[in-house]
This record gives sequence, structure tokens and C-alpha cells, in this order.
Amino acid sequence: MIGETCRLCGGDGRIGNALGRSSATCPSCHGSGRRTDTSSGF
Repeated sequence: MIGETCRLCGGDGRIGNALGRSSATCPSCHGSGRRTDTSSGF
């Protein structure tokens, strides 16, 4: 499933915190905006 949009951030690579005052790099895609290939492992 390489090239799919990240489901956590919606493809923008950033997410807002609970208060909505700041944003951070998406922990799921690490800012790439695409889903990581989980089949490769770490």
C-alpha cells in the first residue's frame, strides 16, 4: 500500500494538538503525508 495518504493527518503531514493552538509533525507518517510501509518493519 505504498503511496496511500496518511489516515492520521489526512496527507498534510501535520496534526494539531488537543488545544488547537499549535501543530506538530504527524507521528504516523513523520511529515511525509503518506502512510509508512509497515511491512518492512523496523
